[in-house]
Amino acid sequence: MMATREELYTALRNADKAGDVEGAKKLATHIQSMPVDAPPSEPTMADYNRAAGKQAAQDLVQGIGNTAAGFVRGAGSIGATIVAPYDMIQDARQGKGLSLAGNRERRRKIDEGLRMMGAEPETTTYGAGKLAGEIAGTAGVGGVLANGVRVIAPGAAPLINAVATGGMRAGTLPAAASLGARAANMGIRMAGGGITGAAAAGLANPDDAVYGGLIGAALPPTFAAVGKAMGIAGKGINALRTPPQVQLAQTVLNATGDGTPQAAQALRGTLAARTAPSITGARATVPEIVQQPGVSQLQRTLKNNSNFNLVNRQTENNAARIAALNGISPVTGSVQQAAENVGNAVEQFARPAYKADSMRVNQLFAPETIDPGGTSSFLLPVERFNMLSDKFLGPGTVGMGNKFNALLKEADGLTAAGMGTPDEIIKSRILGADGNALSQQVVPGMPRQGVSYRELQNLRSSMGNAARDIKGGRTGANAESTAIEQAIAEIDDHLLKVGSGAGVKDVENFPPAMMRRYREALDAYIAKKQRFSTGPQVNMFRDGSDSQASAQGAELAGKFFNAGRSQVEDAASFKRLVGDSPKLLAGLKNYAITDAARQTDQMGTLSASKLDNWLSGRSGALRETFDPAENAMLKQINDEVQAAYLAENLGRATGSNTAQNVQSAMSLGLLDSPVVDFMAHRIPGVRAFSGPILDSMRNTAKQSKAAQLDALLADPQLLHDALGRYLQLQQPTRIGTATNRLIDKAAPTVYRAAPLTPGDRQ
Repeated sequence: MMATREELYTALRNADKAGDVEGAKKLATHIQSMPVDAPPSEPTMADYNRAAGKQAAQDLVQGIGNTAAGFVRGAGSIGATIVAPYDMIQDARQGKGLSLAGNRERRRKIDEGLRMMGAEPETTTYGAGKLAGEIAGTAGVGGVLANGVRVIAPGAAPLINAVATGGMRAGTLPAAASLGARAANMGIRMAGGGITGAAAAGLANPDDAVYGGLIGAALPPTFAAVGKAMGIAGKGINALRTPPQVQLAQTVLNATGDGTPQAAQALRGTLAARTAPSITGARATVPEIVQQPGVSQLQRTLKNNSNFNLVNRQTENNAARIAALNGISPVTGSVQQAAENVGNAVEQFARPAYKADSMRVNQLFAPETIDPGGTSSFLLPVERFNMLSDKFLGPGTVGMGNKFNALLKEADGLTAAGMGTPDEIIKSRILGADGNALSQQVVPGMPRQGVSYRELQNLRSSMGNAARDIKGGRTGANAESTAIEQAIAEIDDHLLKVGSGAGVKDVENFPPAMMRRYREALDAYIAKKQRFSTGPQVNMFRDGSDSQASAQGAELAGKFFNAGRSQVEDAASFKRLVGDSPKLLAGLKNYAITDAARQTDQMGTLSASKLDNWLSGRSGALRETFDPAENAMLKQINDEVQAAYLAENLGRATGSNTAQNVQSAMSLGLLDSPVVDFMAHRIPGVRAFSGPILDSMRNTAKQSKAAQLDALLADPQLLHDALGRYLQLQQPTRIGTATNRLIDKAAPTVYRAAPLTPGDRQ
């Protein structure tokens, strides 16, 4: 079949490319001798599509062939380098000296040979295949060289690593590494990159060894600079897409001393736990929660610049704490008024209660209650009375003993002038006209005579009255009153002895039923003593030198609730006195809470030092007076007041850099630039209007920034949410993540390929 005109033209082009001059002439002559074709018909769209598809397929096949041929050419470069010494020897024999001319010719012939096979050496695909072949052929150069360095200098681990990776790495640097350490690390990477680059380029083409070394050494700092620039650009982009409130949240985060995302997450957790009101109803501010000097200084700066979110929140919190105190007990007046209220109420309650208790106890001890039939019988312990007289009122005592001796005389009369068993010798006393003992005589024992419970109680009551009269009258009469009080104790002990069945048989009688009633009376008497005659209340029933109660009215409150050593016992005494009276218990609480609510500064704000001292000084009284829930509320109020105080004062230390950090946080960026300030205030002709405009812009910007920061510090929930948005913006975008992954994957190839592409070479 005869070739078409198109096929002949294709053959002519191929012959021309191959340098076949004779073949090309013959083909041209033959084409000229062919008859002229009829004018082609107008091509259709389908013709164009078929032609385009055919051409694309041909280009694809040609591109694949070029790439494959280029890869072979790249491998040939390695081979040509290997035989370069042989070519240099041949050049020397031919008188060309030590040159690479022969080796270059060898490389050119490889290209021409591949061209004859249909490859196109001048195409990009051929060059790409050639580079790929050279990369593949030199891939192990770094590892081989690193092994060599390891043999020569086994301790140079960073350099070994840099050579093996072509300068990508020289070892891991800590995040806090110094500038000098980072510079040294970069130098080692550059050395490793230069060594590996020179070797790889030289293996592909000895002419390019120097260029390859320079490129290999330049790659590490270049990549580092690009990475830094991308980081700065990324921050700039993030700043542009970050809302102002989120930027200010980052300012607060930096003020804590740790601006990392991990710190932001931890801070969010802390804020989340404190966004709701406490049991006092107060809402803690951010400085109160985080307790960091930088944040406290920021708070002070904002408050000094007349921002009111924080001030208002603190005022609200103080009001909430005062309200919490009122929740324990309403504060309606002064401490003095509260003291008078509870003191007067206690007096109005206690005096009738004391009288009623006394009457009840007396009734229980009454003979009609204990021994209604008058059948009891007791032998008075007169011999014990005489011993007491000898002990306290014996020879040498003057002007004392009248009452005691009168009591002894009465006791003698009740027992028919004698005491003792029938077989005992009875000691009797001969008294003078003044009642004092004149002499003693021994009288034969007489039958004893018992006394009834009524007579015993009458004698005991007379003894008690006599003792009280002596104490309230003569000075220095303690001996006689003591003798009488001990005689009373002898009567009580003897009564209990008889009641227990240890009395004189057939003479003394106090049966169990009487004894039970007597013990009930005795228990009531002890309870009365505990209630009215122990603790501060005893002063209510003890007259002073002015014949008035030793303690009365408002002073009673401080007797029962105080900061003294006996505060627990005093508060417990109050509860014993008033029993379960809600009104009186509430009255003492009201006195205490009113006093607590007055522990304020001049502005009416609860004072951290005053309140803490007040609570710690009365801790025992508080536990005794208030229930656990009320004490928990008082503790919470104090904790909040202390936290507010610390938040207000942290970072005030002299020499602290906190203030400088806060000024940095309040910076307006470009508006605060010295350059901008100079241009606005110093350039003639424009400074008259540019200066005021700049100042106005600065003031407006500062006020806006301060107001937003103030709002963030006053509201933990607002800061919590802004930090959440900040953390979201720290996450890389999908495009950014994909780019980073691509860079990570491509970097090793780039480090190996770059030294092999110094220019247009053989």
